Amino acid sequence: MTRPEVPVDVVGHILPKKDAGAAEAITVTAAKMRGGAAAGVAAPAPMMALPRFDLPPPAPEPPQIAQTINTAEASESATQIAFRVPVPVTVASGHSAMIPIIDRDVPVERLALFQRATLATHPLASLRLKNDSPNGLPPGVMTLYERGATATAYVGDAQLASLPAGESRLISYAADEKTQISVTDDSTNAIAHATISEGVLKLTRLYRQSTTYHIKAPTAEPRHLLIERDKMPGWKLTAPAGKGAEETPQAYRFPLDLEAGKSADLTVTFEMPQEESEQIADFNDEQIGAEVASRELDPKIRAAFAELAKLRQAASAKTAAVSQIDQQMVALNTDQGRVRQNLGSADRDSDLHKRYMAKLAEQETQIEDLQTARTKADTERQAAEKAVTDYLAKLEL
Repeated sequence: MTRPEVPVDVVGHILPKKDAGAAEAITVTAAKMRGGAAAGVAAPAPMMALPRFDLPPPAPEPPQIAQTINTAEASESATQIAFRVPVPVTVASGHSAMIPIIDRDVPVERLALFQRATLATHPLASLRLKNDSPNGLPPGVMTLYERGATATAYVGDAQLASLPAGESRLISYAADEKTQISVTDDSTNAIAHATISEGVLKLTRLYRQSTTYHIKAPTAEPRHLLIERDKMPGWKLTAPAGKGAEETPQAYRFPLDLEAGKSADLTVTFEMPQEESEQIADFNDEQIGAEVASRELDPKIRAAFAELAKLRQAASAKTAAVSQIDQQMVALNTDQGRVRQNLGSADRDSDLHKRYMAKLAEQETQIEDLQTARTKADTERQAAEKAVTDYLAKLEL
């Protein structure tokens, strides 16, 4: 039966994800760096010996195998790496064996890798392993030991991705609880560019996402760190400036050296411009007022909106004058209908009939005056609206 396997749940035990390798370092052209980071040079890379494994006693001629195992032949194709052990291996019934295929020193560099998604407050104790052998190394699980002055101690487990010859991989195996890291996030947006043409306001708004890492090294130990920040598709990395960052398919890694007991802040910033366009003719008075008051816009554009506001107010006043005349005419027509109705029920020779007739004549004169006034007001309204349209049509900023 095929059964799934999971790591044993041990307090403080971490099995970090495999590293797929990084491209050459990139340089960011604009950024800001804060804090008291001390520039330094990492210590020379130590050498790590891959472990030797001895066969169990039941296997025949263990000394011969141990002596000749270093001559295992490696063959590498486009999809796999195979090692051929040059001597027969016998495993007794009920026993198992681990056969060493490589027994050599390889260059390693000790560092601390911070992956926020893996561990939020501490970096991972890590090694940068370089494969300087002539053939690639297959992927697998690694158990790491550190040789001290008097004893060799287990330090953690790691996963190794396929490691071609000449490349390097980061191997993270435990939490570096002596190094403290906290993180703050910030997001802003601001208008970076604005134009007006053919009645259209075009804005380029710059969105910015910043993450600041607050790092404190151990009291008695320096640290060489790599701060990993996930990429943001569609966004451009702009900080920290001039900081050579490693680039993986999914993230950037920023180097930082700290002396013992020192603290530093590292701010990583991504920016993304986004263009917006709006027909100014569709703006209401509140929107125009907001553009006039905006401190993000160029003063010339704000002045243009202020002038537009004056023209719009003048057009609104002319429209209101026409509307007022229309309301007066509606009221006169309604009252005139009432007078005509009353006139029909009054005696033609009575004083009341004469008064109604005089009222009708007066109302007709008022209606004629209002019609003349409306024609003039409507002409002025059209001229005011044309002034707004012409102003927008000619406006280029």
